[in-house]
Order: sequence, then C-alpha cells, then structure tokens
Amino acid sequence: MEQKKIHLNSDIIAQNIEMRMDKISAGDLPFAAAAELLSEIKNYVAKLNSAKAERYTPYIEAMQERIERHYLIYGLNNEQRPKDL
Repeated sequence: MEQKKIHLNSDIIAQNIEMRMDKISAGDLPFAAAAELLSEIKNYVAKLNSAKAERYTPYIEAMQERIERHYLIYGLNNEQRPKDL
C-alpha cells in the first residue's frame, strides 16, 4: 500500500512539473513569470527520487541558462531578477 502511495505521489508531482514546463514552453509568459515557474519546477523535482529527477535536469539547465541570458542581455540588476536564479 505504501509503495502504491509513493508511486501515486510521484505521478502527481510529475504532472505538476509537466504542466509548468508546458506553460514555459508556450513562450507567452514574461521572463519573471517563467523564472518563477522554473523555481516551482525545481521544488517539485527535489521531491522526486533521483532516477525520476534526472529526467528533468536537462530542461531545468536549459531554461535556467535562457532566463539568465535574458537578464544579462537586458542588463537587469540583481533586484530585478527572481531571487533563486
């Protein structure tokens, strides 16, 4: 029973991650909102076991780089950046 509960929880977490990834990938969010969703994705991934979490690592790294590049291009200072970037 406990194993099934853990599996269900990880499926729900994965659904939350995928939903947020879809919102970011749609490309119609401001970068601050995308950065906030990326932060939420990181929090959800931290709740998964390492085998499942590895699946999301390339996406997180790519989005992190894209968002940071946006802030560098537009010269936004640290106060204007999301806190966890």
